[in-house]
Amino acid sequence: MDRSRDRVSRHTRHRARGTRRGVVASLGGFFAVLGLLGAEALVALPAGAVTPIRYVAQGGSDTGTCTSQAAPCATVTYALSQASSGDTIEVSGTIDDNVTVSKSVTISGAHALASSPPVVDGNNTGTVLTVDAGVTVTLDHLSIESGLHFNDGGIFNGGTLTVNDSTIWDNFATGGSYAGGIMNNNTLTVTGSTIADNMAGYGGGLYNAGVATVTDSTISGNTATGGGSGGGIFNNGTLTLTASTISGNTATGAGGGIQDVGSVTAASTIVAGNTSGTGDNNCNLNASTSVGYNLTNDPTGAACGFTTATDVLNKDPMLGALAQNGGPTESMLPSSASPAAGVIPSGTTVNSVSVCPGTDQRGAPRPYPPATKCSIGAVEAIQLGGYYEAASDGGIFAFDSPFLGSMGGKPLNKPIVGMAVDPATGGYYEVASDGGIFAFDAPFLGSMGGKPLNKPIVGMAVDPASGGYYEVASDGGIFAFDAPFEGSMGGVPLNAPIAGMAVDSLTGGYRFVASDGGIFAFQSPFYGSMGGKPLNKPIVGMDATSP
Repeated sequence: MDRSRDRVSRHTRHRARGTRRGVVASLGGFFAVLGLLGAEALVALPAGAVTPIRYVAQGGSDTGTCTSQAAPCATVTYALSQASSGDTIEVSGTIDDNVTVSKSVTISGAHALASSPPVVDGNNTGTVLTVDAGVTVTLDHLSIESGLHFNDGGIFNGGTLTVNDSTIWDNFATGGSYAGGIMNNNTLTVTGSTIADNMAGYGGGLYNAGVATVTDSTISGNTATGGGSGGGIFNNGTLTLTASTISGNTATGAGGGIQDVGSVTAASTIVAGNTSGTGDNNCNLNASTSVGYNLTNDPTGAACGFTTATDVLNKDPMLGALAQNGGPTESMLPSSASPAAGVIPSGTTVNSVSVCPGTDQRGAPRPYPPATKCSIGAVEAIQLGGYYEAASDGGIFAFDSPFLGSMGGKPLNKPIVGMAVDPATGGYYEVASDGGIFAFDAPFLGSMGGKPLNKPIVGMAVDPASGGYYEVASDGGIFAFDAPFEGSMGGVPLNAPIAGMAVDSLTGGYRFVASDGGIFAFQSPFYGSMGGKPLNKPIVGMDATSP
């Protein structure tokens, strides 16, 4: 079977999110770049880290102790040989490796730069990652791919494994055997992740022979071949599914979505659109419990055990194809007209997880404003996007985004000079030139309103990692509210006044832009600027691309 694929197309869609801290680089047409040289794929150094970090990057070299970001090692295997239990291994770029983990560590790509998405690639030469018994391992913001083995193509877990915000895809267990994506033989927790396009005889995506918990995750496009069962999942243990989507999987035998010979508990989960060779397309279950708010396109729901009053039966969830819909992993976005949309009342907790309110696989809020109820499945039925315009009198104009209020028509001490959306709540803020903050469905954390300023406020930005926000003044002074202070241009001579700012969600730092196009970067990489170059008109703002 041809296991070749376009590596670049998937890699470029894998991005990381979370708290990140970069190397300070102050640029404005006359400052120098600091600390941005090294191997082909560097990671951004987390500030205040107390856990020893070993760095692995594409283009590195397996020498030394891997503790220098500027001299990373080439493989996770070598970094593990240098690591102690409790260490973190930071991965950046594509690492060809077949890794056996015998120490309790975290392997993370959360601090990789966008240009170097973190991938551990088995190169079709064996299981990509093996977790030994007795160890505790966390995988965070990684892609595990191209494993090829008789069993356990992608991951074999014999210990305690947590998989967060990661992608397990394109792994293959040969010979009609077990577990294309993940084989769990002990304790597994999967959150905010995607298991896709894996293949095995039994358990194309996941084979569970232990205790597995899957939350806010998507399992799609997996296959059980050769008459095997459990295209998405083969469960031979205890499985708990919460707020997840299992769709588009195939079994040539039974249970296109889930084949169960253990016990399954499901809540707020879509199991629909799977196929099998025996007609039990979505589920073939042994012992199942529905905690409610599940959805299936089976006529009665009995095959999946979806028999509670709040389960949605015989309905097409109207899912889009597996694609980048925001967040670090691909997902299947329901149509706004989907029967999965707007079903779960606020205040609902299932399987000890608050599913409404909460966050979906992408990190988007549940419910997404202005909705008051949440969607079934891994992601809310809302396409992230749209935009706002804010006027100096506080008027807000919403385009494919929820209108939540404005200061239009209300008395203001000073004009509005900017606005920012809070990604955690879906609300937004307006900021005035005197530093006053006006919050709409977003938490008010303080402001410079009524306080002395050397120069007027010209903009603001929200830090998605901390949930706080910043105000920036025209002299480069920065005012942080429940957000980390990384430096400012306050008191430093400027060729032209600051006109705006943006937070770098990849590093957790921020940048200012001056009206002459100069960029000042704090804990964030510098990529260039218009400082010192001819402009027809002044620069008035900036933004950063999101993962």
